[in-house]
Amino acid sequence: MTASNIAYGRTSRDERNPIFGAKTDSDRFAVDTTLLYWLPGADRRWQAVASLSWGKDDSDVTFHDNELFMVTLGVLYRFGIR
Repeated sequence: MTASNIAYGRTSRDERNPIFGAKTDSDRFAVDTTLLYWLPGADRRWQAVASLSWGKDDSDVTFHDNELFMVTLGVLYRFGIR
């Protein structure tokens, strides 16, 4: 099973930053994909999980720019499933 997300956001400030002299408006964008795989076994309670995320926050003041890159690996155990 695969689950994917795309997110976009924008920040708009009313006043200028007193130190930088510019508004710290920004545009944000992120993409995430998660893969779930049932591990072999008779009870089908175990699942492997892998997730990959990337995002960027582009501010009008370069000092405030951010970037995200994350890889996550894990295993899930589901209680109560038969």
